Amino acid sequence: MTGLALALVIVSAFFHATWNMLAKRSNGGVAFVWLFSTLMSLFYAPLALAALIITRPTFDLIDGIFIVGSSGLHVVYYLLLSYGYRQGDLSLVYPLARGTGPMLATVGAIILLDERPTTLGLVGIVCIGIGIFILAGGIHNFRKQEARSKIRIALSIGVLISMYTLWDKYAMSVLLISPLIFEWSMNFLRALFLTGL
Repeated sequence: MTGLALALVIVSAFFHATWNMLAKRSNGGVAFVWLFSTLMSLFYAPLALAALIITRPTFDLIDGIFIVGSSGLHVVYYLLLSYGYRQGDLSLVYPLARGTGPMLATVGAIILLDERPTTLGLVGIVCIGIGIFILAGGIHNFRKQEARSKIRIALSIGVLISMYTLWDKYAMSVLLISPLIFEWSMNFLRALFLTGL
């Protein structure tokens, strides 16, 4: 991994954790998800337009199904995440949700997309699992009755993360939908879906 790639990963992780902290603090639910979806669709609009002009992609029904499906999965994910943050602590919900998502996505990619991770990759997944368990408070938290419903919510969020990860992976690597156009479309449709709420 190059230094630039590592720097981008670290900066991305920082922004991702910051976004989740803001989601927890805002306690905004639908309004918060609608606001950031609207702002992101505005932010991505010039980039998506440039991608449309430069690449001149063609879209068919399956592309539309994957864009709308991803938007729907993300709506459910963001609303459940907002609910999870209202119910539980960030220190419990965030590591469980964000850690189980990639673990389940890896299993799904092996089964559904015929991917074959390296031994080192599988060791990394096991390390993530151990790290999640430790960050979420270990066996002590998992035994507490009052934490169980919050753990179930966090794990449900992780399942949704794995679902949209696999869905989006197929859309961009098999159907070859431009990531910029895909991201803009998802944000626009998500804002549109939530406007009525």
